[in-house]
Amino acid sequence: MTLRSVPFKLVLPATYLLLTGLFLGGIIITIAEGPNPFGFLFYVAIFPSTFVFDLLLPHSSVWSQVNGWISILFDVFVNLLFYFALGYLIDRLIRRQG
Repeated sequence: MTLRSVPFKLVLPATYLLLTGLFLGGIIITIAEGPNPFGFLFYVAIFPSTFVFDLLLPHSSVWSQVNGWISILFDVFVNLLFYFALGYLIDRLIRRQG
């Protein structure tokens, strides 16, 4: 399979959804049993969008008033947009180079 058969704008969001599912599944499964075995995926699953939101709204009380699961879903949606845009840019660069 070549790089042109599956575009990165689909591969990156699909990989992101898989890693986020592992992270959230680890939270749900180990809720009362111990540490999350997929805790290292936090930096892929949640961190990019929360970092941007902290830059845009540094001392906002909005995030403390929102339910944690709704905040995670919002972060996942925004990160999907980030990874889709990154995949789109990679596709454009490959198309321009080839």
